[in-house]
Amino acid sequence: MLGNIGNVVCFIIVLMTSHHVTGQAHDVAQLSKRLTILKNSVDDDIGDIRLEIMDLKMIVEQIGVGQRNASDGSIIGHGITDINQREITDLKNKLNAHESRLNRLFSTVSEIQVENSALKSKVNQLVVEKENEANAELLRFNAGIETKFDDIVNAFQKKFEETAAVMMKGYKDLKTHMFDQTNTLSQSMISEQNKLSIKIDKAIVRVDGEVNKLQVNALVEKNERNTLIKNFKAELLQLNAGVETKCDDRVNALQNNLSARIDKADANILKLDASREELKTQIGRLPISVNGYFVKSIFGSDLIKHVKIGTRVVRGRDWIYGDQDGGGPGTVTRAHSGDRYGLVDVKWDMGGEYYYRMGYEGKYELLILAD
Repeated sequence: MLGNIGNVVCFIIVLMTSHHVTGQAHDVAQLSKRLTILKNSVDDDIGDIRLEIMDLKMIVEQIGVGQRNASDGSIIGHGITDINQREITDLKNKLNAHESRLNRLFSTVSEIQVENSALKSKVNQLVVEKENEANAELLRFNAGIETKFDDIVNAFQKKFEETAAVMMKGYKDLKTHMFDQTNTLSQSMISEQNKLSIKIDKAIVRVDGEVNKLQVNALVEKNERNTLIKNFKAELLQLNAGVETKCDDRVNALQNNLSARIDKADANILKLDASREELKTQIGRLPISVNGYFVKSIFGSDLIKHVKIGTRVVRGRDWIYGDQDGGGPGTVTRAHSGDRYGLVDVKWDMGGEYYYRMGYEGKYELLILAD
């Protein structure tokens, strides 16, 4: 792992150095670009000056031709002879000035090219020197890092070996101590077990003696108990005989008294039953008012038992037929039997004759009028 860290550090330094060299190369490229632009500008100026010089030469030649024609006496020659000699001199001066400027430009371009070549050579030499210095620095730094990390790794390894030796020694000491403690504990447990076995044996002997004593005592107590039980049974039989005699007399007296009371109670019950039936009959005869009519106090399944042809009736609890009865009473004309038991035909005083339920399907649509 330490070796990997060293390699990463070296790689970072290489990147930084290469970035520095790359930056210098970029500066050289920018300078070369600017020199190229300047050279192109100078070349354009030279081209312009050459064109102007050619124009001036043509003008000078035209002037010379005009002078020759003037000497010949031609019309064209006469026109041109009017040109001032000073203007010709100015043209010549301009021509000489442009030639001087052109020569200077050529000289400047040559100097720029020489300087550009020298600068390129110098930059290339500088780049090579920087690269050599960076490579040498990288080699020295890498060697120092490897040496340093090797020392650290060796120190860690040595420390680990020392720690492992100490741990092994501690483990052996602990194992020896645990073995000694285990032997001591085993011997102590064996000694305690022997002592406990001796105590248990003594306790067993003592318990056996006590058990024997208890068995003897139990046998004596058993005999005494049997004697006591026998005497108790005899006394109990005697007491029971006396109690039975007294109880029989008392029971007979109670039975006679109870029989008399029961007979009297039965007579009272019969009287109460007779009174209840009479009261029920009287209550059943009392009419009650329902919907403005007095009807008999007969309800439920008892209704059909008191119905016959000619019985006067009015609408009852389960009536669902609106004003079919005309709001008044009617007369039973028929009481059905068999499967239609509980149905009756009624002819109403207000007109109309229909059948109704008086117990049929559990419905009671009529009540019986009181006499």
